[in-house]
Amino acid sequence: MGEKLDFIDCKGGLNGGSYGYYLKDIYLDGSSYATTTGTVGINLKDGERGYRFLAENVRIEGYYRAVIGGVFRNLQIGQTTATGLMDIATLSRGVRIICKGVKADESKIDARVGYEEEIFIEDLNTPGNNIWISGFYKVSRTANYTGNASDSVKVEPRTQVSPEFLNAFPLFEWKITNVSAAEHTVKVYVKGSGWTTFPTADELYIEVEYYDEATGTHTATAKSSEVLDANDTWKAFTVTFTPAQDGDIYVRGYLKKYEDGDEVVWFNGEVEIT
Repeated sequence: MGEKLDFIDCKGGLNGGSYGYYLKDIYLDGSSYATTTGTVGINLKDGERGYRFLAENVRIEGYYRAVIGGVFRNLQIGQTTATGLMDIATLSRGVRIICKGVKADESKIDARVGYEEEIFIEDLNTPGNNIWISGFYKVSRTANYTGNASDSVKVEPRTQVSPEFLNAFPLFEWKITNVSAAEHTVKVYVKGSGWTTFPTADELYIEVEYYDEATGTHTATAKSSEVLDANDTWKAFTVTFTPAQDGDIYVRGYLKKYEDGDEVVWFNGEVEIT
């Protein structure tokens, strides 16, 4: 555990070991090493070994890479001296980076493509700007939306996507409370861009999970059947279902197709239910 630590002109930075760390009010200055290959401000790249690192109020300047692994609250990177290569990166299997309140260059945040490594950042540069980057997706909020929504979920699939991985992880999950035991239809508008061959109904869809028995907690899911038929046009994806009891439902979105890296899908940030 450490508080109010300044590391000035520090080439080595902080490296993870076999023990846990909690640090608060940390300043790492590696400005002299911003272009020195291999220098890292906070390095926990061997994430699969279970290193634990929690930090609050961290400012990092310089270094070839600023952060590899860890959990942070209030993280400021490269605001005085830009880093040489990447601000936040994953470079080893199992690495997870979780942050809240980050000041950094979004273009310098990345996970290795095709690997089970993840970066989740809440409030990137501005409150409410959340981003999730994995080896298979980049998911962010964007001002591209329609209807009464204030934003949408932007999904950029990445190369080497694994169907097994994609089947396991929804791109978003929205909860709707107090849905009555009657037939309902959920609608979410979806838009694609850059597609040559559009995803099928099994590759791009929304899903609803609901209670399907009159008592207890057993649930079922139903999915949309619509497909995109044009780029840059919003299209309604719908799911009709009948809960067997009053309760909450969950609406999720999935994309299980990669084409060439230029394609994008947006899920509008508004759920309509009738």
